[in-house]
Amino acid sequence: MVRLSSYGALDVSPSHAFLVPEIQPDRLIELMGIRKLLELPAITRSINIMSDDDLGSLVELTRDLEVAHLSGEIQTAVQLHWALRLRMFSLSNSPELMALITQLWVSVGPSFHFLYGTTSLEDWPKYYFPLRDALLSRNADSVIQIFTNSIDSGLKLYMDIHGKG
Repeated sequence: MVRLSSYGALDVSPSHAFLVPEIQPDRLIELMGIRKLLELPAITRSINIMSDDDLGSLVELTRDLEVAHLSGEIQTAVQLHWALRLRMFSLSNSPELMALITQLWVSVGPSFHFLYGTTSLEDWPKYYFPLRDALLSRNADSVIQIFTNSIDSGLKLYMDIHGKG
């Protein structure tokens, strides 16, 4: 818990309770920009070096995400979204880049607990179809565009929910 608080993922109250901090819009915008800088090279490298089995595991995650999304299972959909992205990044075989991405996600991730309280996945982007196609064709540019749009959509959703959009 102390380590998470050192990354800014948790706040410590005077009574030593750990709290999820409310992330300020300016900080979130900065973190999302940094995500794009770090994640996009990892995607390109992953697409270029992944095995057919690795590709199959990513495609399977897109199918699982689709099922969760269509059944309205918000928590499962969010967790699968993160699992898909982190699996993609880990396939880059870039341990230092992966460490930076993980630290960034630890910093911003807990602030997205608000997603579990949303009532519907209807307004969420349904990117798993084009992502599956882009993965199967090993089109790094398309995967990057889909993930970039996903980052932008997540930022917009946060701003809209918090009345800052």
